[in-house]
Amino acid sequence: YYNLAALRYILSEDEQGKLLFDVRSKKGIGSGITHNYNLSFLGPKGDTEYTGLGKGIINMYYINEDEKDRPDVTQSHMQRYRAQVRHKWQMDENTQMMAEYNKLSDKDFTRDYFYRQEYINEIQPKTYVYLSNVNPSYSTGFFYQNRINQFFSETEYKPEAVLDIKNQRLFEKIPFYFKGQFSAAGL
Repeated sequence: YYNLAALRYILSEDEQGKLLFDVRSKKGIGSGITHNYNLSFLGPKGDTEYTGLGKGIINMYYINEDEKDRPDVTQSHMQRYRAQVRHKWQMDENTQMMAEYNKLSDKDFTRDYFYRQEYINEIQPKTYVYLSNVNPSYSTGFFYQNRINQFFSETEYKPEAVLDIKNQRLFEKIPFYFKGQFSAAGL
């Protein structure tokens, strides 16, 4: 049997979440938190919608797993956990920063405990920071991705910079256009 319980809390319009408390007869007791935050009270003040330092979500879960269905000789206790932070900051009309941090105790954690919510959408969660600036004629991007979970294989970008030039007419009377994408990365 198992019982998955959550207690919802609201500290303010910008701060709310759920406290998780799970009892699993074959695994043990797990607990965690899902917290939505908004940092609109920090950063530059003004009359625009681009105030503050963004918003995001923090997900943490821990279980001291006890394999009770195995014979006594092979029983094992394993501390399993997940720490995740997702953040998005709309700095101004053209500039946005997104960041995500994912730390797992083992490669099967999301499959075992968050299959429907996360695993089927993202088997190997990544840790990255992405900054983009989009303008009518070009866009630029800065991407940094580091492998935090050593049991996953992924390409690390330390960093990658991208310049994307949209269609630009070169001559007034001749239909010649230039379009280009340039990138440089430290892999």
